[in-house]
Amino acid sequence: PYIQSLGVSCIYLNPIVEACSNHRYDTADYLTVDPILGSNQDMERLCARAKELGIRIMLDGVFSHTGAD
Repeated sequence: PYIQSLGVSCIYLNPIVEACSNHRYDTADYLTVDPILGSNQDMERLCARAKELGIRIMLDGVFSHTGAD
């Protein structure tokens, strides 16, 4: 609700999926949130709550870049 009160209508997240580096552009698994950031369940809760508040979530993904993993 605090973020909504600031007039935010969209939250843009840099890569949050599992990867070997901290910038996460060398993705190892596009379907799993990096454990250092939380879990897939945490992401689902964030998206559901944001939707209730009229806030959209945008994920940054560079699908032409993958890691060796």
